[in-house]
Amino acid sequence: MGSKRVSVKAILADVDLRRKLMVSTIQATQSREGIDTTPEQAARAYYVVSEGERATFLNLRPFAKGAVDQRQEEFAKAVTNPGLGYEAGIRFDVARRDFTTLEGAPLVYAQVGVLGPLVRENTRLDPMWASVRGGMNSTESDRFVRYRWEPSPTSKRRWVRYSKGGDFARFYSDLDLVFDWTEDGREFRAIVKTKYGSESRFVKSPEFYFRRGLTWTEKSSLGFSARILEEGAIFNVAGPAAFPRVPTDEWYLLGILNSSLIAFSTWALSGRNYGASYVAAVPVAKPSAVARARVEAIAQSIFEQKAKWDTGSETSSRFTVPWVLQKLLLDGRPASRSKLQPCLRLRRARNVSSATTTACSTPKYSTSTAFLNQRRLKFLKCWERARLRSSGLKWRASQSSRST
Repeated sequence: MGSKRVSVKAILADVDLRRKLMVSTIQATQSREGIDTTPEQAARAYYVVSEGERATFLNLRPFAKGAVDQRQEEFAKAVTNPGLGYEAGIRFDVARRDFTTLEGAPLVYAQVGVLGPLVRENTRLDPMWASVRGGMNSTESDRFVRYRWEPSPTSKRRWVRYSKGGDFARFYSDLDLVFDWTEDGREFRAIVKTKYGSESRFVKSPEFYFRRGLTWTEKSSLGFSARILEEGAIFNVAGPAAFPRVPTDEWYLLGILNSSLIAFSTWALSGRNYGASYVAAVPVAKPSAVARARVEAIAQSIFEQKAKWDTGSETSSRFTVPWVLQKLLLDGRPASRSKLQPCLRLRRARNVSSATTTACSTPKYSTSTAFLNQRRLKFLKCWERARLRSSGLKWRASQSSRST
């Protein structure tokens, strides 16, 4: 009967299992020498020998500047008087076990002492809370990627929303791009397979495409920012995503991933690179019912408010009515509403977020500065006409020349 192989790497990675095995080994070794040792004594000995062992780091770079090099003097002070070194932010004593806890992370000795216990005492984002994945690799973007308003509403191609990182944005961000995923990306798959010899190198994690989750920008100098990835989109490697294992955890994870603790953890683990493997390792605490409810309520409220704000932005897929008209509609005056109706007859084209109005008609959607200024002027004219009508005055054509 063959013996089962033991994974030494798995044992070393499991702190609790490693401690249990070592404590029993210490007891057995002492027993062979005729010394009776209690489990508590063996556990204390293990802690002193392994987990209690520390490494000392000294940050002397600031003292190398200037006319006089003070590094030797400060080094002697920090070694002979540890307390003085701690207060000055020069000396850092870090448990060596913390470096094994953060395997694969950069050597950030000033943060390991804080981050190590957090990782040990809490569960990681993946696999406990969510599945964290990198998305599709970019190639042939000129052929397959468009801005959302560019494809014709009558196009027979299947243009799906495309998450590709984007700017720093917490809780909510609209998606401006679409990807040609006609026939489940058959054309794209064929091209990458022909050019690069492998389809799987570019079409990654397809089983998570079009699912609702959380996404963020892979590289940013402004820090880590998570937001909702709405259903029906493909995500890019520049915009990794996390998919909660339990759907009801979505708002809690959104709030936690935008907290200062996660901002510190991601920075300590990876600097400015927030790739899927680094974010998957961040610690996420299991909250009390009260704390969880509060985090969820705050996260959902921020998301909804930012999404609502986008309903007044003409370049957003959520656009319904310009902000200036929304303000008038919310003032509660029926007369104002009736006078504004000619300006509010919007018709939205399928898969295109642009909108036109009957009384304030505009040319085909464009993002040029000249066009946006022209459209803004038309809406202001429409608003002015409606305002004057509601006050019983006549709108004069001469007023249309007013500059914005």
